[in-house]
Amino acid sequence: MKPKFNHFLWGFIPGFIFPMALFFVTWGSIYKGEYSFWDSIFRMYGTHLMQQYVLFCMLPNLLLIFFAYKTDRWKMASGVIVALIPYLSLLFMNM
Repeated sequence: MKPKFNHFLWGFIPGFIFPMALFFVTWGSIYKGEYSFWDSIFRMYGTHLMQQYVLFCMLPNLLLIFFAYKTDRWKMASGVIVALIPYLSLLFMNM
């Protein structure tokens, strides 16, 4: 039987949105400083802490990949992996 939701976009769209949503929700609740939201992100961009934070925000994608592999949704898993490329490039450019 063919598994439902086994399409590239079912993995790509959540895989692209989940880390960004987690970043905005957690950064808004954790950061309590004198700078505005966007100014604090720009000031934090080149630091080691930002790399760790972006890696933390990619954790939901790893869980989504694990779920897709366990349920034999290979196209969905490939969509999540492709959605990780912008975040991984952000990490490597941030070094």
